Amino acid sequence: MSPHRNTMLLNLVLFVIAIASCVGDHAQLCPCCKKTNGIPYQPHQLGLPPQDRCGCALIMTNKTCANIVNKAYYVCGDSKCGAIFRINPGWASRIETGRPCKHPVKELLVPGRCKAGQSAPGPSEPGPSEPGPSEPDSLKPHKEPHLYNFFPLS
Repeated sequence: MSPHRNTMLLNLVLFVIAIASCVGDHAQLCPCCKKTNGIPYQPHQLGLPPQDRCGCALIMTNKTCANIVNKAYYVCGDSKCGAIFRINPGWASRIETGRPCKHPVKELLVPGRCKAGQSAPGPSEPGPSEPGPSEPDSLKPHKEPHLYNFFPLS
């Protein structure tokens, strides 16, 4: 065979391998333990809807994308974790203007049983509250707060 023909054959084989690798589902890393790939499940196996809102938090607003998209569900492959999460696999839903929804959202539906899923509350997370009366004390007079109540005295 000529060198030109060998190069063409090699390029064709590499092209076919590249296409074949893109066709399959990509492994999804568990968002809870971040060390194990999720095992794909059909929505009906988990009793969950095959389509739902996109759920992407839009930047600079307090809104989320409301497009209805297909969902792919995964269960963490680590038996110690077992988290359930979903992604937007196709990003192909279209809104009234005809623009496609292209938000690659990964949502954790059920936290895992691993240490990452059972983490203790951090400084920004609320912890257990102090026990006390659920009703305000009626013996103390109610005072309206003033601005100076919110600043420490120096």
